[in-house]
Amino acid sequence: MKRRSFFALLAAALLLTFALFATGVFAETVQASSEGYILRFKDEASAAAAKELMQSMPSLYASDTADETALDPVYEPFDIYKTDNAELVALLEDAGLLEYSEPDIQVQLYGYDYAAEPSYASQWAHTAANIAEAWEYGVYGNGVKIAYIDSGVNMTHADLTENLLPGYNFINNTQDVTDNIGHGTNVAGILCAAANGKGVVGTAHRAKLIPLKVTDSSTFDCSYLATAIFDAVDVFEADIISMSLGYYNSGSTVHRTTQLAVKYALANNVIVVAASGNEGNDATKSGMLSYPASFEGVVSVANLAQSASGSYVAAASSQHNECVTVIAPGTSILTTSRSGGYATNSGTSFSAPYVAAVAALAKSVDRNITPEHFIELLAATADKTPLNGAEHSDYYGYGILDAGKLIRTLVYEKTRGGFISPIDRRTDGTIVRFCNTSAANAAVTLIAKNTSLSQPLGIYCFSRELEAGEIAEAVLPGSTGSASEWSFYLLNSRTFSPLYQVIRDTALLSS
Repeated sequence: MKRRSFFALLAAALLLTFALFATGVFAETVQASSEGYILRFKDEASAAAAKELMQSMPSLYASDTADETALDPVYEPFDIYKTDNAELVALLEDAGLLEYSEPDIQVQLYGYDYAAEPSYASQWAHTAANIAEAWEYGVYGNGVKIAYIDSGVNMTHADLTENLLPGYNFINNTQDVTDNIGHGTNVAGILCAAANGKGVVGTAHRAKLIPLKVTDSSTFDCSYLATAIFDAVDVFEADIISMSLGYYNSGSTVHRTTQLAVKYALANNVIVVAASGNEGNDATKSGMLSYPASFEGVVSVANLAQSASGSYVAAASSQHNECVTVIAPGTSILTTSRSGGYATNSGTSFSAPYVAAVAALAKSVDRNITPEHFIELLAATADKTPLNGAEHSDYYGYGILDAGKLIRTLVYEKTRGGFISPIDRRTDGTIVRFCNTSAANAAVTLIAKNTSLSQPLGIYCFSRELEAGEIAEAVLPGSTGSASEWSFYLLNSRTFSPLYQVIRDTALLSS
């Protein structure tokens, strides 16, 4: 009862705001009949009068909502309804009850066509890791910061520039992170190459990338690594740390400074991902532990390959040991190159960024997700097919990364019947997706409010009948500039109970 009262007040407040400040319009974004009509009554009394008028002529205007002539609610707090009956519309217009009527037109939803990327078809890893299903929930790493410790990056690469943040060169203590060997640029494309129609697309293509350069060759001092980890947390405030590097330890002790840096990152709720190594077929190192991947709390990623028959197998060179968490695509991976073009590479260096990017997708759903819980989700949702009934394998960890299942599981875990994605500001508008996460079909209403400098710019309403698990997309007109902010409220259309809210681009459960 308390919840309904809160949202009734919210609806009234939003209605008042719309009347005073709104510059936008209401839009029905579903597959609506082009032969139907949307009606907005002048007020609640006018809507009640219309219903009484219809009841007085039951032979013409049936009150059964299953009948095509019924007056069905679009959003009752704003006195908005729909009907397929043109005669009823004319009658209500003549009676002076309507503020307006308009065609219930079909609206074309905007969405990014990832297949339009010139090289998308060659990115077999996206299929193997079920990346596209994760994107269906409207999570692309929006606003998440990934620090990756590597050889730097090509700052001018067309697929990378829009997602790069200033980084640091720990070799000469400058901000020049130019990649002189190419490894870092290869990793960057897997993490977050932009969805811009120019080449490849990264797994977390709306995330922001912080390049932390620690080497200009194939080897470097561990002190650079430790410093970079500490700074990723304290200076750059990263959400994820990705490391496609490591070392082997043949003794009984581990490098304590690196271990301390990793513990510090984990204690600050930073998810840490590292490659497991590429010496799995080396008799002297086969099965040995590699670090930082094998530190407790770090996600250790092995290399998945695609056989000639199309099946998925662990790459022969992939390091295998009891600390492997999960296996992800890492063989023949098409990604960005230092030259400004694209290259195909293999190794756990290119498996780890897939998992780090999925961690960014998870942070898009729940910014407070812990490293421990992310590992639990990886283990619970991984494809167990190659394990042959076992719980864990030195070669496959807990199984093959399944990004779609992981994100779906997290979305349902964090919601109360509905989910709203982070907003996605694009050149073609501002996009948000909303989902019915209940076990039954439901009528839901999304209310969106746009403000700039605390002044409301517009309020928009989207109502939709959604099947269980169905996802809808709302395209929002009005300002898309960085100065404007959006607030979203998802309600059950019939009970007005709150399902989810997003305020100032940050996802929050409704209280």
